[in-house]
Amino acid sequence: MQAELGRRAARALMASAARTPRGVRAAARSAGSATAGATSAPGWRPAPSSLSSPVSHASNDSAAARCSGTASTSGRCSTTAAAAAPGRAAAAAAQAAGGSSTRTRTITRSSPGGSADGGGGGQDVRSAYIHLPFCKRKCFYCDFPVEAVGRDPAAPKVEARMAAYVDTLLREVAATRRLGSAPLESVFFGGGTPSLLPPALLGRILEALDDRFGIAAGAEVSLEADPGTFDLPRLRAYGRLGVSRLSVGVQAFQQELLTACGRGHDLAEAEAALEAVRAAGLRSWSLDLISGLPGLTPDMWAASLERAVAAGPDHVSVYDLQVEEGTPFERWQRAGRLRLPADEAAVEMYGTASRLLTAAGFEHYEVSNYAKPGHRCAHNQVYWRGLPYYAFGLGAASYLRGRRFSRPARMSAYSDWVAALADSEVGRAGAALPGGHLPEESQEELLLDTLMLALRTADGVDLARLRARHGAAAVGVVLRALRPHEQVGSAYAVDGAGRRISIAEAAVASSPILNPKAASAAAAAAAARGDEQGSAAQGAGEEELEARPGPAAGSAAALAAARERSQSGAQAPAEGSADGSAEAQAEGATGAVRVRLSDPDGFLLSNDVISDVFAAFDLPPSGLSDCEGDTEGEVSAGSGDKQPGGVERKPVAAA
Repeated sequence: MQAELGRRAARALMASAARTPRGVRAAARSAGSATAGATSAPGWRPAPSSLSSPVSHASNDSAAARCSGTASTSGRCSTTAAAAAPGRAAAAAAQAAGGSSTRTRTITRSSPGGSADGGGGGQDVRSAYIHLPFCKRKCFYCDFPVEAVGRDPAAPKVEARMAAYVDTLLREVAATRRLGSAPLESVFFGGGTPSLLPPALLGRILEALDDRFGIAAGAEVSLEADPGTFDLPRLRAYGRLGVSRLSVGVQAFQQELLTACGRGHDLAEAEAALEAVRAAGLRSWSLDLISGLPGLTPDMWAASLERAVAAGPDHVSVYDLQVEEGTPFERWQRAGRLRLPADEAAVEMYGTASRLLTAAGFEHYEVSNYAKPGHRCAHNQVYWRGLPYYAFGLGAASYLRGRRFSRPARMSAYSDWVAALADSEVGRAGAALPGGHLPEESQEELLLDTLMLALRTADGVDLARLRARHGAAAVGVVLRALRPHEQVGSAYAVDGAGRRISIAEAAVASSPILNPKAASAAAAAAAARGDEQGSAAQGAGEEELEARPGPAAGSAAALAAARERSQSGAQAPAEGSADGSAEAQAEGATGAVRVRLSDPDGFLLSNDVISDVFAAFDLPPSGLSDCEGDTEGEVSAGSGDKQPGGVERKPVAAA
């Protein structure tokens, strides 16, 4: 998962807040993209072609999201943090694979084959992550499951190796149960370097996904690509297969930095790649950069950001380097040979990225991700919103029916696992549920996951939805935990119209007891949006009065004033980010009262803020899922007087 600057940011901005070790960042890649197509659209299918060789399918540990999502969040991890962080480790560079003829896809039917089954607590599963592990070489910072193929990816033995992997992956697809009846609205090919895969093989995967689950017309189909591995004809071939967005792993615009981190492309190849992407006419594309590289200075970083903006991407992902165990960078760091930028410089770089990119019209919608209007990465938002998703391939992590499951990360073990899955009775019937043997995520885990993922985004935590799912007590604990961060400018709230308000005002505005009119309006807005939770106000009781934050959030007078404004409908001045209303405009359409972290300081310290929120919960065995009962006792557990305990928590490091 993508991760924040952690301790090093905390030391520079707020020494007293530093609590988490500086995990030196692993470059992640979670690209942005246009929103997915409508769920009601018919599926699409390739026209018959001799290029499609028959696939022989038998009738038949949770990671931290470098999948961006979030956390990087790509489906490569096993824990929720992993899912949060839609991102992926930067793939090793490879040179362009030879082009091949491709099939044009035509919409021919509206529903896929296979038996449908409600999944993920009744939710349709509308997204799939596919891991393509092939790289020309492994970058010095990379610890993801990859397979190095050497300097000639078009060699017959390499292509045969890729084809064998695709055969195995498609056996897994065929054996997996279809959950729900809706088609896929997002498909993400991560790696590895997916752009090394010949278009004909990529087409086989898309056709299998469409046959098994359906792919909605207009679906977001994302592909990670590295400079030196594609040209314009290859991109156009991918586009004819249905690829609609690209994530281009440039990582740096200085040749010395590309060399220092073991990238396989040079600066000239990066420029040629960007020219090809602009000419390809894809619906959306993202450019990835890594801050914190050895030898990187603030001036060099600013120059890279300016060149990135000039390239005209729809989305930019910015990751701080994390040194992972077992990588060359980790060995060099232990030996004292790796010189990373100073903490103060790293903090400055994060702020520079936020300032320059937002000034260029990008929304800073997640800790490490920026998008032009309409170009958020739809797939990564699946991770950050805690929605279910399929995952296929080496080391990939799925989230199905409340279970996070990671596949084996070694090729031989993965192949054996797929064979056992496909040859099992349920696999032969196409009804296997990978990870189905695991216990479902508990309410406590779901609550903490929800908070961690939401606080990493500009949308923040929807208080009405949080109350509906986990009770009024949970809302009170969260608001109290965020109060100290509000006082130093790291957190704030927005009302349903996108106006910036205090956390004390948010407690009133979101309460069905203190502000029934606003609660009814929020419920109506939720119903209009098709919110699966329905009216979030229903079921809340008088205990909401006990759950609201106390005077420290703004004094009793402030609470009284907030209640008066809420009931009278008085309009407060619109307030967004420090330089305008961009954040407010982004959030104003939600119609919900939310709390979020500020940009850039709150995002920069997100690990620390999230840790404080987690520490505020001393969860009882029954959790906080019920708004009825002894709420006062539950809220007092979050007052800060007790140490966290009483529940075994999953790792929450964000990437």
